Amino acid sequence: MSQQPIQFLDARACAKRFGFSQRHWFRLVGTGRAPEPTRFGRLVRWHLPSLEQWESQGCPPRREKGTYLCKPNNPPN
Repeated sequence: MSQQPIQFLDARACAKRFGFSQRHWFRLVGTGRAPEPTRFGRLVRWHLPSLEQWESQGCPPRREKGTYLCKPNNPPN
């Protein structure tokens, strides 16, 4: 039984796959509208099966609009 290697894509390949510029891909990731990458030291890669699953679900955002990935230092009152 042969197992397929786990595939990871870089930002350029992700942008090409979804028809975006690389800069726009990073904006989507930064705003929580695209999957989080996996980091290998300084390398940033996206797990292909995770991207395929995200795409099959209609590309839903990772988080709700207006929420923070981490708490801000000075939350609004």
